[in-house]
Parts: sequence; C-alpha cells; structure tokens
Amino acid sequence: MRRVWLIGDKRRAERQADYRELTGFEVLVSGADADVLDVAGGELRLLEAVAAALAEGKTVVVHAPPVAWSQELLSLHREHGERLRLARPARWDRRIEALRAELDAGEMGATAAVRVIRLASTETSLAEPEWWTLDALLVLGGAAGRVFCRRSDLRGETDDQALSVVRFESGAIGYAEASNAYPAAATRTVVELTGQSGMLEHDSLAAPNRIFGERLEVLEEEYVVPPRQRMLAGVLAEPDPDSGTLLALAAAAHRATGGAVAVEL
Repeated sequence: MRRVWLIGDKRRAERQADYRELTGFEVLVSGADADVLDVAGGELRLLEAVAAALAEGKTVVVHAPPVAWSQELLSLHREHGERLRLARPARWDRRIEALRAELDAGEMGATAAVRVIRLASTETSLAEPEWWTLDALLVLGGAAGRVFCRRSDLRGETDDQALSVVRFESGAIGYAEASNAYPAAATRTVVELTGQSGMLEHDSLAAPNRIFGERLEVLEEEYVVPPRQRMLAGVLAEPDPDSGTLLALAAAAHRATGGAVAVEL
C-alpha cells in the first residue's frame, strides 16, 4: 500500500477520487506517514515542499508546474532521479497516443511540423495549457534542440498567452500556443501534424472524438479508465525517461521568454 499526501488546492477533490479508485493507494490527511507527495498549484511554498519531500526520500508527483519552476525542478530531477515524477497530461491523452501511433506506422513519412494549440478558460492557470502543449510537442516531435518563446497579456492584466517555437533535433519545427484568456465556451485543443506524405489533425471543436487522416478513426465516447487515473497509474508505475527532457524544454521556454534569440537546450 502506497500512502499519498495531497498538497495544493488545485482540483483536490478530483485528485482524491483518482487515487481512491486506484488499487494500492491510500490518501492521508497529513504528510508525516506518506511515501508519495502529490503536488498541484503554483505557490512557491509548494516548490519548497517538493524539495523537502525529495530530501526525505519520498516520491513526488508534480502536476502542471509553472515554467518558472522548471530549472529548479530539473536540478532536483538530476539530484533525486526517478523519485521526481511529472504528471504528463498529453503523454497519456488517448488522442495524442493515436497521433503518435500514426507517426510510428511510417506512412506519413518524416515529420516536418507539429502545431499544438490549447485554449483554456480564465478560471484555469496558464501553467496547465502551457504544460500540456510542451508535453504534446515532446511526445509528437521528439527531442528539441532550441526554443523561442514569447508571453503576452491578451486581456491586459497579466501574462495569459505563451507562444513557443521549437526546432527539433530531427529538423522539424514545432509551434505551441497556450492561453487562459478565453471564456469557458471558447476552450479548444488543436493538434496538427504535417509529414512528407500527408497531414493529421485533431480539433476538439470540429470533432472531439476523431482524428482526421487518410483513415478516419473514431475514439470511444466513454473512457474505460478516466484519463487522470490512467495518467497517475502510468506515472507511478515506473520512471519516465523523458522527464528530464520535458523539464529542460520548459526551462528553456522560460529563459527565452521576452527575448529575441532562441535558447539552446
């Protein structure tokens, strides 16, 4: 039995429900006896709690960390290795998996471009759509070599849009747009893959459960295992070899913000 302590109020009820549905986990009301720390939110105290828990030998799961944390998390990952686990919402998204499978089949030819857009409501922190888009770029484009990123304030209050352009080591180009400047009705996810022999597209507004390509694939309306539970089970089952790469990508995007020059990973 693995004992989990949740910190951060972000989607606490959903996180509790996910763990209680997973076999072999118990959610605790304090951290003294926990061996897994589950962290969601962007307050600095949470980053401090991550470092403390790793120093105590606990396993830590971090959900959608702000890119400002990325360099510190990368250092912690290098120091503590597999005990720092990243919740990767795009990696465990069945639509992203379906697109990755099409790429792996080889019929698309070499990937030329990956475009990912994630628009969220104003009730969502910018970290969530930005983390999702960077994760999707990594899953679909592979290792990145350099990143250009610019932030803006569409609503004139605080940074609510992040635009990232990535050159992958393969030579392909990646574009990611993340924003939380929109009303709930305008939330949207768009993923486009362009290869030498065709294009694949997913648009959540046009067809929430479809991937468009030469073959039309309809995904199930109902999940056998809810996405967050599936992600947590995967994250905690074994170390993720791409964690360091994703953190390096996020850290580079943070360093590139506001600059006119791309940052090398």
